[in-house]
Amino acid sequence: MGLCKNLSGAKEKTNYTNWFFLIYLIYRTISDKVLARRDSMFLGINEMRYTKFKYLLIIAVIGLIGWLIFTINGLANGLAEGNRMAVDQWKIEGVVLSKEANKNLTGSALKAGIADKVNHAKAVTPVSQTSAVIQGTDEAQLNINLLGIEKNAFITPKLTKGKLFQHKKEIIVSDGVLKKEYRVGDKVKVGADKEKWKIVGAFADSSLNLAPIAYSSMTSVQGIKSAGPNTNMVNGLLIRAADISKVKVKAANTELLPTNTFIENLPGYQAQNLTLQTMNYFLIVIASFVIGIFIYIMTLQKQAIFGVLKVQGIPTAYLARSVVAQTFVLAMIGIVIGFILTVGISLVMPDTLPFRLDYLKLLSDMGLILLVSVVGSLVSIRTIVKINPLVAIGG
Repeated sequence: MGLCKNLSGAKEKTNYTNWFFLIYLIYRTISDKVLARRDSMFLGINEMRYTKFKYLLIIAVIGLIGWLIFTINGLANGLAEGNRMAVDQWKIEGVVLSKEANKNLTGSALKAGIADKVNHAKAVTPVSQTSAVIQGTDEAQLNINLLGIEKNAFITPKLTKGKLFQHKKEIIVSDGVLKKEYRVGDKVKVGADKEKWKIVGAFADSSLNLAPIAYSSMTSVQGIKSAGPNTNMVNGLLIRAADISKVKVKAANTELLPTNTFIENLPGYQAQNLTLQTMNYFLIVIASFVIGIFIYIMTLQKQAIFGVLKVQGIPTAYLARSVVAQTFVLAMIGIVIGFILTVGISLVMPDTLPFRLDYLKLLSDMGLILLVSVVGSLVSIRTIVKINPLVAIGG
């Protein structure tokens, strides 16, 4: 019995010893790799310390390219938001338009009674829309998107000043209008209407197709759009629903669009976004070429140094890692500088300039610039591999 206990104890001790030995091997393997990377990183950083000016120029170039990329990103986001801000604020799942409208609210015409023919929706509200010019007492004019809505419509904005329109030819305007030297209580000329309208309230900044939004009663807006038998027409129906795919419109010549489809078909929205995004990605590709060329030229200049290091027995892989690590550090510093400059300039930009930073998109672009920078530096590795130590040192 005692012998069995001794044998089992010895077996457990052997198992523990094996486990400790395995853990030790894993630790040594990982630590050796980490130390090797740290050493290669040290070689690259140490060189940067002794030739500061050359590397400061590279960092400056990367920082300026990053600044340009991030600024274009901010402008693209600002323009996109200015085009769609009102739609996002409505918090709708779909829009009903006439089929001939080409998915455009302005070109659509529906009978207001069609709202009763929409099934499986939480809420439906008709909207009448027109582009108009308002003019105050100082002859200054401003283009706006004027929307007619019903009383207690779910898209009615929360007011920050004044009161909601109660009578005909009263309007509430977004802060974007107030920024143009209009005030609550002002009487303004709207379009070709000879009678003046009164600004009775204001709400948070809102825009559609980059024009500030104003709301009024349905009858007021229909009155300046048309007369006679067409005054009961609206441009579209805005829908809230748990599942937009289940919503059915039992009316001929109508089209139900999910909100994303409606936004993508806003005039100029897609073309504008694609143009700016294409510019952004081209700049990132250009950045990779610029960084790659800089690193390649410096690698050529250091052939003799690399040759001496090879003669001393330093592996090619170690030298290659040092170049990649150096590029990573340079790109990271340049990107951070570009980011700081972008945030700084966003604080002093005028409110009239459509500029908005999407930090998630910025992080994505920063990662992409970092990646293409490292990829660009890989061109130099081929040069390092081909270096003949004897030729490099003049032997």
